[in-house]
Amino acid sequence: MKKFNLPISVPAASGSTFKQEDARVQGDDVTIVAEFPDGDRERVDMKMGQNVEWLKGELAKRRDIPYGSFALYLNGSMMADPLSLYDLPIQAGTTTTVTVQGL
Repeated sequence: MKKFNLPISVPAASGSTFKQEDARVQGDDVTIVAEFPDGDRERVDMKMGQNVEWLKGELAKRRDIPYGSFALYLNGSMMADPLSLYDLPIQAGTTTTVTVQGL
């Protein structure tokens, strides 16, 4: 069997470092304010590339509530877990309020 010597190092896109490339993919900053049924609010600073699942996990951890016990809503529509903030009507650099339902 013949062996091939192929280069295994691949530079990141545009000559940037992998850390820079990861930051580019994650996107710009955005602030989400989650409003709970009791009127209490929780502020979460995120990146536009992060998903709803991460946001729900963060809220569940901070509030010590089961992940599956609530859903997040934006403008009356449920935010599906696999969607990133890019997939939703949210603008980078803004503060967006979402409502927590189901508790």
